[in-house]
Amino acid sequence: MRVLSNDGKVVVVEDPSESDLERIARENPGAQIVVVLKESKAPPAKIPRDLHRLEVAAVEASGAEVAAAQLRARRTQFYIETSKAVTRRELLRGEIFVKRPIPQVLPELCTARFGCSECADVCPSGALKIVDREVKIDPSSCSECGLCISACPTGALVAPSADDVEVAAALNAARLHGLSKIVFTCYKSNRVAKDGEYVYKLPCIGALGPEWLLGAISVGGTVEVSCPDPGCPAGGAKPAVELAKRVAEAFGMAAEDVEGGVVVRGQRRMMAFSGARRRDYIEILSKLRDSYTGKRALELKVYRVDVDPNKCSLCGVCFAKCPQRAFDVSRDGDAVKLYLNPLKCVGCGLCEAICPERAIAVSRHEALPGDLEEKAVDYVVRCKSCGRPFDTMRHINAVKQKLGIKGDPEWLYLCPDCRRYYAAKRLLESALKRSQ
Repeated sequence: MRVLSNDGKVVVVEDPSESDLERIARENPGAQIVVVLKESKAPPAKIPRDLHRLEVAAVEASGAEVAAAQLRARRTQFYIETSKAVTRRELLRGEIFVKRPIPQVLPELCTARFGCSECADVCPSGALKIVDREVKIDPSSCSECGLCISACPTGALVAPSADDVEVAAALNAARLHGLSKIVFTCYKSNRVAKDGEYVYKLPCIGALGPEWLLGAISVGGTVEVSCPDPGCPAGGAKPAVELAKRVAEAFGMAAEDVEGGVVVRGQRRMMAFSGARRRDYIEILSKLRDSYTGKRALELKVYRVDVDPNKCSLCGVCFAKCPQRAFDVSRDGDAVKLYLNPLKCVGCGLCEAICPERAIAVSRHEALPGDLEEKAVDYVVRCKSCGRPFDTMRHINAVKQKLGIKGDPEWLYLCPDCRRYYAAKRLLESALKRSQ
């Protein structure tokens, strides 16, 4: 047996025996193993008990580099820190490093720049803060509970194996293998998968949010959330178990207490996962809508946007600037309507912050909302000169109020082109009067 590469997440080995695989699994918990086979060799007849068949990939020598590259496309790495002052011998033997699953931020997905603070709001240790609209993490203070990963509505916070891309890959593979049970536990667990189940090890089960929980239920029908160490200082187990129970209650699923956690039993749904958190979650909620009980469930992580129809001028700023494209505008005759898809909304609060009329308020939905909500209605104003539609009544009234315009001057109901003609005509008439 020869180890070709090992980055802590993917171990590529050549022609290992069963005992070799057992040792590799023991020394690299949570890692994916790529077994490279020579032409004359066959894959190990039996996968070691510490490994699940989804965690081992056997490839021909020519395909090893491709397989390893695909697995390395996972985006997270362990945070490495030195544990003490060390000798040269310890340095060369690699004995000085401590691998910690500290969350990392994917800036392209993070909505803190728009005003979101969900992750900082739930951090129990104060290790995570929003500074200049960016998420900053202090590794020395992090308790590794994973609650920030669970709270993030976009999947911008990740850790090794606690990443939407990795979870989606595992759930897709579990669906293809026809597995009937998904077990979420942590790295400390020595849980071995039984027939028909898959054990997915998170840094802490506190990282489990409603998206992964409902996704796993839709794949297997049964999900177990368990912590092997109730006294663990990370403290993520209790919030994860409580969340699983409340989500189960919201969708009428059976929840049974077991040692260290809870088992939730629901109905399997046919779906595939893309690894984009909100996109997958919208599809999951749409498929589960028929089983929703109407129970109050803030844990579903869906948001509401209240628009005051008396203040809204339908200026379109919220529609144009929403990073999730949750708003839409449609026209039915002379009626213009502002709509919101609440499932797309991630609660960042940008619309509330930039609304010029201060007509918007963002909060959590207490129940599963519909797919589309009508927020405001206005009517088209047509130019009194040419008849072309050019504005809305609410916007014109807002302009009158801001500029202190009294009455209804004729020019206010003219389109820009006719307004220029009107202004030029008035100037010419005024000049002619002065010349007489």
